[in-house]
Amino acid sequence: MCWNQENYAEHGYGLWIVETHDGEFIGDCGLTWQQVNGVQKLEVGYHVRSDLHGQGFATEAATACHDYAREHIEATELIAIIHPDNRASERVAEKNRNAPRR
Repeated sequence: MCWNQENYAEHGYGLWIVETHDGEFIGDCGLTWQQVNGVQKLEVGYHVRSDLHGQGFATEAATACHDYAREHIEATELIAIIHPDNRASERVAEKNRNAPRR
């Protein structure tokens, strides 16, 4: 929690809670700066409750983060750090990379 608060204090953004319209917790998503091979990179991150996987929530969250980064931060590059065995998360990142922008 402190880490996320520090992100907001320093950058003005971090992780956001993802909920349904009825207020049910789905997971989180957001933009965070990560060290990758000694270089700061802006990451689009997303986590969805395992019982809700496969319903498009991660894709929707990642797309919203991507759009926010482009429109409000003017980010020219975004990354997603994904465990090599997490094929579902790779698909979300691929869809996000190839999706038409609003």
